[in-house]
Amino acid sequence: MCDKVANPSPLANSPAGSCGTDTYQGDYSVYDVQYTAPPPSGGACTSAGVKTASAVSYAATDRLCQADSSQLAACDGGVCHPDLSGPYAACIAAPGSVACPPGPLSVAHQVGTGATFSCADCSCSVGATCSGTLTLYPDTSCKGGGYAISTGVCVGISSSTTYHAYQYTAGAPTNVACQAGAAGPAQNLSLAAAQTICCAQ
Repeated sequence: MCDKVANPSPLANSPAGSCGTDTYQGDYSVYDVQYTAPPPSGGACTSAGVKTASAVSYAATDRLCQADSSQLAACDGGVCHPDLSGPYAACIAAPGSVACPPGPLSVAHQVGTGATFSCADCSCSVGATCSGTLTLYPDTSCKGGGYAISTGVCVGISSSTTYHAYQYTAGAPTNVACQAGAAGPAQNLSLAAAQTICCAQ
């Protein structure tokens, strides 16, 4: 029933696939044995980040209104005195990111119609199921008289042969899959159609 703890003992299999002698030296006929394949190693995968515009959050949202004509803005001789009531306020605007002029409209608000950004690749790990065949040999050079055992299978060795060496042959991995991890931070974040709005507050 493969319930004999530490028989067979763990095998180093180092370097992989070589003829190893760190195996149980004794009569195997009194035991049932089962070997477990080494875990998968190596491999690489990539998982491209996908932009989700709806996930972008903003400190505040508002609406910018502009008069259709200078007359509607109550402008006279280059000076405007629009008649506005709360929550509206008169401000001045300039494209891009600029400094506001000193004076009553010196508080800058960086605004835009949306945001543009790029995404870094997500972390990614490769997973697989491994199996193989471990062959026991009565000599120390793995030359002949081998007894092959598939990994993951509990077997009873009826022969009283004492085995002195082994060789592990890995099979092709199965169930190979890439598991995407956490997404990286947004990159190259900027406002679309950026403007600087200068207001009293």
